[in-house]
Amino acid sequence: MPDAAIILTTKLFGAAVTSLVTEVAMHSLDSDGEGMTTTQYHALRYIRLHNCPTAGELAEALQISNAAVTKLIDRLEKKALVIRGTDPADRRAMRLRLSAKGQKLATRFSDAEKEYFNAVLARMNPSEAEALQRGMSGFLKAVLLTPEQIDRICLRCGCEHMEDCLGNLQYCYLTGSSKKNV
Repeated sequence: MPDAAIILTTKLFGAAVTSLVTEVAMHSLDSDGEGMTTTQYHALRYIRLHNCPTAGELAEALQISNAAVTKLIDRLEKKALVIRGTDPADRRAMRLRLSAKGQKLATRFSDAEKEYFNAVLARMNPSEAEALQRGMSGFLKAVLLTPEQIDRICLRCGCEHMEDCLGNLQYCYLTGSSKKNV
């Protein structure tokens, strides 16, 4: 049975990454992002990383209702961050994309996250950073047991899909195909 300290450390790690990274990204904003909520931030990040998602896909990714995502999109559209468009394959479906202003803001979020992680890792000695990477890789392999779990995590990841991403590698192991090709 796992040691209680390991469980608590893992929970604390998850909470720290989730809240601190979002906080750092939110503080990177200027007047373009004034009044942004964390849900709006996550929506911009999702739209940036997923080519023209539908409102339903965004709702699923953010784990909110269709009614809530409609209000969210309305607010993002009012701030000139998101543009709704029709799907060429199905005119009834609406596709979302970032405006130039939204793209600029989402890029700034991403850059702030990367800077934060680089600064944190720079404060660690190399053996600690390597141990963290090995430990987290082992943890993710143990927890990501189905393609559906990987899909849920990838929807919230915030990193561009990369061939050597552990989520993609685990997805390949489970399904025989790359996440990138799905």
